[in-house]
Amino acid sequence: MSISIAVFLFAIALAELLGNILVLATIIYDIFLQNTARNLVLAILAMTDLFLDLLVMLPNTLSMLTDRSTLGHTACQLHCFFNYLFTIVFMMSMALISWDRRTLVARIFTYLQRSTHGRLLVAVTIIWTVAIVFAVVPLLLDWVHYDYWELVCAIDWKQHEGAYIYVIVAFIVCFVLPSLFILFSNTYIVQVSQEMSQRQTTSIRGQHPLDRCLKIHAYSIMKV
Repeated sequence: MSISIAVFLFAIALAELLGNILVLATIIYDIFLQNTARNLVLAILAMTDLFLDLLVMLPNTLSMLTDRSTLGHTACQLHCFFNYLFTIVFMMSMALISWDRRTLVARIFTYLQRSTHGRLLVAVTIIWTVAIVFAVVPLLLDWVHYDYWELVCAIDWKQHEGAYIYVIVAFIVCFVLPSLFILFSNTYIVQVSQEMSQRQTTSIRGQHPLDRCLKIHAYSIMKV
């Protein structure tokens, strides 16, 4: 049973690995995609998921096959660090992409001025800083152990009283808040998309050609 599950996990990791490599290759070889700030966030997201597959999922698969931890103390610490780091970066990057798309829909005429590589760099720096801080705390406080049932090196929060506070804060900052950003942003996009779909024909008539093209462009992006 464990072998079949391990093979299934390996197949998923391999598929994700190939998919992320294709995304990165497409962005690298397409100059137009490189010039768009939003696509650079997608590249970071793909890179993060790729490292998550290599440094987290594959060791998990190996542990399932051998029915024990194959990592030493230092490797287990790093496994936990990479797991938290890339998971947090992934969640926050998803929130950033969702918020960027909402900005495009809400402020179409000023989007290009707002969505610049400089602002993107600031947002990405904040994301990685937050992720590193939350990922390194369990290592510094020696909270990490191998969890046999979860097949990962994680926080032994039952043995450390301070870990409860850390888990609650990390859960709110790194998962609840990004999830709310994603939910609210995509809800707004869906609402606007539905309104534009219902009134597309009547709203286009009588508009200035430039305004018409911009709205059609925004509508097509929301449908992607």
